[in-house]
Amino acid sequence: MKILDLVNRDEVAIDPYASIASIEAELIRNAYVVLRDGGGTFVGILTPSDVLEKGHNLAIDCLTERPLIKGDEDAEKVMNMMLDRGILVLPVGDARGAYLGSVQVTTMLQRIWDITKQNISINWVNIVEEPGMERHKDNFSMELFHNTRNPIQAIVSAVDMLRASPGDFETKLLLNAIDSNARILDALVIKLYSFHFEKR
Repeated sequence: MKILDLVNRDEVAIDPYASIASIEAELIRNAYVVLRDGGGTFVGILTPSDVLEKGHNLAIDCLTERPLIKGDEDAEKVMNMMLDRGILVLPVGDARGAYLGSVQVTTMLQRIWDITKQNISINWVNIVEEPGMERHKDNFSMELFHNTRNPIQAIVSAVDMLRASPGDFETKLLLNAIDSNARILDALVIKLYSFHFEKR
């Protein structure tokens, strides 16, 4: 998944020289605001933590520099970078560096959560060919079953161990997503294997 799939373009824009008191409600309600000058040019992104850290009266004086992420960047890589650095929102630009919108960690986590809730369905059509070919297909299916389930079980076990250790909310959400997807994949592998061999 690319960052462009997660960009928020419906943002609250404010004047860079607005007072913090005048934008406080918007800042808290939306978790961040975008600063644009009189010509509509992107100046930066302001978050409540920026205001608390800098403590100035004007929005522009409270800005913290954030790297501009390209829209074609891999979402997983960007999310890991954001979590590592404690950054909750970043600006996103096109190939030329023009501002497109922003991406938030919460949006990424929500997308992961939504994906884990999707139903997976598969249709298996067993085409019978030469007698020797059926034996090869059976051997392949058995090997695939065992070689797929072992790593899945290792993932589930690792998630259980990590979940038992203290961690922040975002980490727990990611662990839940990993665990849920591993279990879905495990159930799918079992279903495919059972379907293939119960037909005989």
